[in-house]
Amino acid sequence: MSANAQKFGQKLSGGFNGAVGIPQGEFQDVNDNVLLALRGHIMYNFDRKVPLHIGLELGYGSMGSRNAYFYDNFFDQYEVSASSNVFSIQFKLRLQQPKNKLINPFAEGLLGWNDFFSTVNVERQTYYASYYNNNYSDASEAQWAFTYGGAAGADIRLQRDGKLSLEIKAAYMVGRKTKYLTNPRITSSGQVFFDEQQSETNMLIPQVGVKFGL
Repeated sequence: MSANAQKFGQKLSGGFNGAVGIPQGEFQDVNDNVLLALRGHIMYNFDRKVPLHIGLELGYGSMGSRNAYFYDNFFDQYEVSASSNVFSIQFKLRLQQPKNKLINPFAEGLLGWNDFFSTVNVERQTYYASYYNNNYSDASEAQWAFTYGGAAGADIRLQRDGKLSLEIKAAYMVGRKTKYLTNPRITSSGQVFFDEQQSETNMLIPQVGVKFGL
């Protein structure tokens, strides 16, 4: 008689989450715009017997956007769009036992940077849009802010082998003070304006998505 132990942990895993960044503290005092974002991560576990995973997490989101249409000489149509955005890159350590339970909790430590930037795009169209199209775009100077924090959550198993899970977590990130543009506005003549702010950039970030073993 013999028995074989089954290994449920995957050395390499990844996932995608939808996230909401809720400003905290000084950031909330000067900016009431919630960040809507998509985040993706990849992690590696060197040894299935050790509950330590290292990884990289990337995110992209918007704190607000506007668009408007204008006509020139009753023939050409212009679309003007403006947005305030955040790109995130964070390194992380996750503590999680590699077990095939229905619910597998975890804790994370994260540090990285948030890039606050705004974009303005002008697209010229005509009634014969399939024949003629002209685009113009511009982006503000990037404002990188160092950030660090922690997260807690759980993977809820969706497959018996544990290779597909529903991931639910919340992170609190402390962000250093930086300048950024918010509340894009477009006038009736097509001019674009932002509010310039400067503050710390702390955020509470609830997330939900899927995690899969590779």
